[in-house]
Amino acid sequence: MEFMNWLFLVLFFGLIVLFFVSFTLFIRRMVYRSAARNERIDKVEAKLDRILDHLEKPNK
Repeated sequence: MEFMNWLFLVLFFGLIVLFFVSFTLFIRRMVYRSAARNERIDKVEAKLDRILDHLEKPNK
């Protein structure tokens, strides 16, 4: 009976550790994707600015 108590205790703490590791990796992935998305948005905005500048130039 003592062995079963220790086994459940180890499994319980193992699941708690697994939860925190998974949650940390999830947050890191969300931050990374957000940064990548912001970088893509900045590139698109720069391209749109170049297009607008080109369209606003007087035709020669």
